[in-house]
Amino acid sequence: MDNGDIRKIVRDYEENVAAGISFYMDAADMMDVAEYYIKANRYADADNCIAIALRLHPLNEEVLLMKAYRLKDENRWQEAMRLVKSLSDQGNRDVQLFYVEALLSEMRFEAAEKRFYTIVDGLQPPELYDWYVDYAEILLDYGFYLRAARWLEAFPVTDGSYDMKHVYELRGEAWYQLRVYNRAIANYDRMIDASPFDDQAWIMLADAQYRAEAYEDAIASCDYALANDENSARAYQLKLYAALQAERPEVAIDAGREFLKRCPEDYTGYMILGEVMSVLEDHRQAAELFRQAVRYCPENQPDRSVIHSHLADSLMHLRRYADALDALLCHPAEDSKLWGLFYRVAETAVINGDVSEAAVILHQAVQLTLPTAGEAEEAVRHLLSYGYSDAARTFFEEVLSQVRKSAGKAAEAYYLEVGKRYGLS
Repeated sequence: MDNGDIRKIVRDYEENVAAGISFYMDAADMMDVAEYYIKANRYADADNCIAIALRLHPLNEEVLLMKAYRLKDENRWQEAMRLVKSLSDQGNRDVQLFYVEALLSEMRFEAAEKRFYTIVDGLQPPELYDWYVDYAEILLDYGFYLRAARWLEAFPVTDGSYDMKHVYELRGEAWYQLRVYNRAIANYDRMIDASPFDDQAWIMLADAQYRAEAYEDAIASCDYALANDENSARAYQLKLYAALQAERPEVAIDAGREFLKRCPEDYTGYMILGEVMSVLEDHRQAAELFRQAVRYCPENQPDRSVIHSHLADSLMHLRRYADALDALLCHPAEDSKLWGLFYRVAETAVINGDVSEAAVILHQAVQLTLPTAGEAEEAVRHLLSYGYSDAARTFFEEVLSQVRKSAGKAAEAYYLEVGKRYGLS
């Protein structure tokens, strides 16, 4: 069924549901709607569609089987298994694959292969080859990438009688996930040989080339993908990444702008473009891009602390130290220490010749957290190396005052040793 047909069926279904009226729809059409929702990650809509289909077709085993697979996807294996075992057609292809998957989900590889070979015994190509592909897909779904790669490399086709494009794709995915990028690239190349106008194949190849640090090749593959689909956001995104690593800022900027036209709420485009602008030392533009990245980056995304760090760097280049400190404190990396965040800003202010701003930041830091003797020595040494002896003395005296208030005589001795080394005590 082509995309236009499925969209019409989905539209008709949704209009009926929205109207709140009783309606009838063939089981096959309702399964197509549910599958459409599953592919779009709209699982609640898919489950509701299956529930309606079962009210209309309570004995339809294909619908019941789809329900079982949804239960399995939610890790409700016992319910799913009971439902599958209740079906009358135990020879159904998807029923048999369910039992194989159940074994693989428990990592019972020998039992799974034994069952598989029992199922395919006596089957002829191309049906036999389809079963081999199905088994490989289950292995990939569960993350058994090395087993999948070996299974697919031993694929039984030798006479060119089977369309191998999907096999190459699965091989490529297995090796890609194992980070054996040269083998992934080789399989994606063969996939493209079989279908040179498939923009998705070119994107897979570009991704593997990028991971293999073959950045110029990745850029070229992105261009081929865009020749087949000029609106491919993923191709522009990969081209942006590759161009940054290849130190081709003009290409990166063009790709980044095209990507953001198509995905204006994707934080990665703003983040990478900000990095490009930082390399070009356009820190004002970089800061604006990082701000946009912060806006769109989800709270639980690990990149968020990276973006805040980049934003802080740009703001420090602009000598906006208070804002830079806010950026660092807002979303610090998990291993960050409070003193380290303050000192990072103060250190940059000293390098920029803004000693008064550095002194304010160090004063704030000492009131909140006591640096270790080693950390205090590092700050003193940094200030003295730039000729700021008064600032170094003031800072050290503030640290020593806090030590005497909170750390005791034993700790004070370590700090006094630091002061003696630099003529401050």
